[in-house]
Amino acid sequence: MKTRLFLFMLIATLITVVESGSAKAATNIKNQTYLAKGMGKLLASKNRNHEPEANRIGDIRQTSTLCKGNQSDLRSIVFQSFDEQNQIWKNDFRQMFVFINDTLEKEIYTDFFDETDFFPYSKTVISYDEYWRESEQMVYMWEDFTETWQIFEKVITLYSSNGQITMNATLSWDDSAMRWDTIFGNRTDFVYNHLQLPIQQTSSYYDYFQSIWRPIDQFDFEYDFQGRCSAMTVKYWDDFVQTFMYEAKEEYSFNSNNEWEEVLIYGWDEEWITVSKITDLNWFNFEERQFSSYLKWDSDPWTPYVSWEMSYRGTYNYHPDLHVLASAYEEYFDIFDEVWVPSFRETNLFNESFMLIKTTQEVFEFDSWHIIFGQIFNGKFDQHGRPIEVETIVFDPDNSIWNKWMKLIFEFENITTIKVPVNKTEIAVVFPNPASQMFSVPVAENDLQITVYNIAGSLIFQDNIYSNEVSVRNIDITSWPNGLYIVKVMGKNIDKVAKLIKN
Repeated sequence: MKTRLFLFMLIATLITVVESGSAKAATNIKNQTYLAKGMGKLLASKNRNHEPEANRIGDIRQTSTLCKGNQSDLRSIVFQSFDEQNQIWKNDFRQMFVFINDTLEKEIYTDFFDETDFFPYSKTVISYDEYWRESEQMVYMWEDFTETWQIFEKVITLYSSNGQITMNATLSWDDSAMRWDTIFGNRTDFVYNHLQLPIQQTSSYYDYFQSIWRPIDQFDFEYDFQGRCSAMTVKYWDDFVQTFMYEAKEEYSFNSNNEWEEVLIYGWDEEWITVSKITDLNWFNFEERQFSSYLKWDSDPWTPYVSWEMSYRGTYNYHPDLHVLASAYEEYFDIFDEVWVPSFRETNLFNESFMLIKTTQEVFEFDSWHIIFGQIFNGKFDQHGRPIEVETIVFDPDNSIWNKWMKLIFEFENITTIKVPVNKTEIAVVFPNPASQMFSVPVAENDLQITVYNIAGSLIFQDNIYSNEVSVRNIDITSWPNGLYIVKVMGKNIDKVAKLIKN
């Protein structure tokens, strides 16, 4: 049983490695509510030392992908591990996929390899609501004795009538009691204001012995008159007094382009005390919260007034098509010598088939760079650019050598054509911007679909426009609340995004 549980956890970890980049991005755009992200909390680590930056900024580091394309062509992946003693590859397990359409998985089957053949291990059945938002993941485990699928756990997501996520929870099945239990349960609840902006996010875990949900932490969000997140307060649950206690607070200011310009970070000690601030935030991807630079300052506790000392800074580059991290470079400020000292760097390399072929994370120690994490993906491709075999080599930092680790063998259905990724223009043309009563979108020669979301991620407007009918589409926004909106313009070889300000 322990072996199977370990295999289940390993499979869950590796699934993200083989997902299609385009499919994952499309699913995220449909399903997630774009809650305000606490940038200061993510950037201002209490103990930076030599912990990899990728571990500290999980929301910013986007999962790198092996391949990008039509995911529904994928039929199975066989995972093999390298036997060092015999210098051969050995089967470990296999995953088989059933899709609803080009991007959405319906069923995922996992078989483990036992000496001579593959045998059933688990299956995941994914359900969607009428808006193609993921509503449930049901996981089953194969029972050898009865030769039947047994319920193991499920993940459920609930939405409000306006499309916001109101609750996300993991439940496990109690076979003896024949009911859903929550031994490993976790849950997140969301509250929105009258403008459908998220104002509170509460995380809880299930106390199996007391049969109650126990709070963990809570995030409260504040907004300015334009609907922009202006502050976030972090609280933790104190079991002794049975209430939430203040922990930290962040205040955000904006520049003339309606982007975050500065983050002030406070700690709580019977009053709010200034701890640090983030400046030089250079944004270019609103939805993914990706930026190209930042500078962190710490307050000096020895002065009677607030003074600032430079602490950390970082610069980042992203893949122009996949929009995932290509490189990162970070430094800390040596206050004694008053110089910037290298600290951390990350490099991700992709080939022409949008496959990640190498990733490394390094720290700067003893006047030189040292790899703390590294992977190389050697791939073989068919005539359509799809991976056939991908061999993974990992870096052993203790011995400073690269070792063979895992091989993935892909099976696709036969196709005669393949969708070729194209370089798509990032920014859609909308005018006037800002607008108060109406904005317009040029249609040109393509049939288009226009969708508009508010800052919380709720769908505000959607319509199909045909080029043979109009050359410009005018959209009335007089009834919309003032604030920031995301306009998406999609058509043949077109996938554009613009930020619209309504005032």
